[in-house]
Amino acid sequence: MEANGGHKFDLVLDRSGGEVFSESLKATGSRGRVVCYGTSSGQPGQVITGALIGGSRTVSGFWLMDFLREAETARRAIDSLFGLYRQGSLTPRIGAVMPLERAGAALSAIASRETVGKILLDPKQEVAA
Repeated sequence: MEANGGHKFDLVLDRSGGEVFSESLKATGSRGRVVCYGTSSGQPGQVITGALIGGSRTVSGFWLMDFLREAETARRAIDSLFGLYRQGSLTPRIGAVMPLERAGAALSAIASRETVGKILLDPKQEVAA
């Protein structure tokens, strides 16, 4: 909420579950939504129904594989996504580019939450001595 000027959010996308889910729900404003799409914390989120009723909040789940099973819907969404990328309206955030030989270090950095953005592994990049 600090990054949002102290205001609660209309929409929170939660991939962590566990305690982060609880904090996500607290950061959601009146009539706001939390969309759960993962449990990277290894713990499921717990929903206290009173937290939903007070503030008229909504919690829903999203699993990409369910979406991709609808081929035409998925094709339209992917076409739209790549169209935004081609227009320059959508740009990926690249956190680092590393040689392929450092894949283990890249995974460790992701696991320890040391990264912001995507890590690209470049098989042509040489390992620094």
